This record gives sequence, C-alpha cells and structure tokens, in this order.
Amino acid sequence: MTSYNIDVRPMWDDDDVTKVAINFALVDVEDIMESGHMKSRMWIRMEWIDPSLRWSSSDYSDVNELHIAARRIWTPDVCLYNAMTYDAERDTDAVVTSDGRVTWVTTATGVITCRHEFRTDSWLCQFSFLSWTYDGKQLDLAPLDDVINLTQFAASERWKVLGRTTQRQQKPLPWRQESHVCVNFVVKLQMKAGRLGR
Repeated sequence: MTSYNIDVRPMWDDDDVTKVAINFALVDVEDIMESGHMKSRMWIRMEWIDPSLRWSSSDYSDVNELHIAARRIWTPDVCLYNAMTYDAERDTDAVVTSDGRVTWVTTATGVITCRHEFRTDSWLCQFSFLSWTYDGKQLDLAPLDDVINLTQFAASERWKVLGRTTQRQQKPLPWRQESHVCVNFVVKLQMKAGRLGR
C-alpha cells in the first residue's frame, strides 16, 4: 500500500461514480424529550469497491481477507445530515477482501428532532445520511436493506416500534451546484409506558 492515496475516491475510471451501500442499525434510544429531541446510539455499516485494494490471493498464501485500520484507506465522508450533534467512531478496522470489497462498521451517537404524532401518541424519527462533499455524480449512496436494522434494538423494554421505512432521494445542498444522494431511515416509536421522556 506504499502508493495508495487515501484522499483519492475509489473508481475504475476518472468519470466513474463510487457506489456505497449503507445499513443503519438502531441500538438504543436514551430518551425523547417533549421538544422532540432524541439522543440515540447506532451502528453504521458501509460497503464499497476499491479497485486499488484488490490482490490475487494465490500470490499471498490464499489470503482472501484482511483487517485494515480505516484511517489507512479511503472511507466515505457520510454523515447524519439532519443531526443536531453527531459523533462517529472512526478509529476502527475495515474488512477488505481480495476482490477490493471494503466493509466498514462503526458506532455513532447522534441527536435528531422527531415529530410527535398526537393521534397515536408516537414519535416519527428520520435519520438522513449523505456524503458531505461528494455529489450524486461522484458518490451514489444506496441502502443495503429496505428497513432499519433493529436486531440489537429488539430487546428494548421502553420503546415499541410501530413502523419503519427507507427512502432514497436526491437532496440539493446550499453550498453545492449538484444534488447529493441521501438515504433516509425512518422509524416510528411509541413509549411502552405511555409517558413522555423528561
């Protein structure tokens, strides 16, 4: 990796779009205040192909997979766009296979604003992810799964999940001429105890 440049977006040709798949797993909701502000913990999984990280496994004792510190390779600058605060753990390893496929899972915390639906006494919470600097002609973001991953959230004793959806859209940003690709993970929550957080 002596000639590898972490600042260069992975692509086969100069005009190629880098395709990144994203999966969002909701792990914990600390609380939802009456203002709608919700602090949550989450896992973010992203996958993409980096042609510069391919190798022939037969040349290296049939090694097909490597664990590489994420800070040593290019990673998407995908963030939780609609968050009031967002903190993602960057000092983790990525799994790279010999065909150049990179899988990177990181943990994060964030505060977003949810909308209260009085009819069902529930909260509609949207997590919007997009690349901060790459527009849709440079980076194409798409969901890995159709809905939010709730595997780790299923044991929640406080919140009941009433629904979940995933939406992909083109989003114009005020500082860019081209639109960015945004993936929205939406979950509808209801407190089991029937009372609002404080």
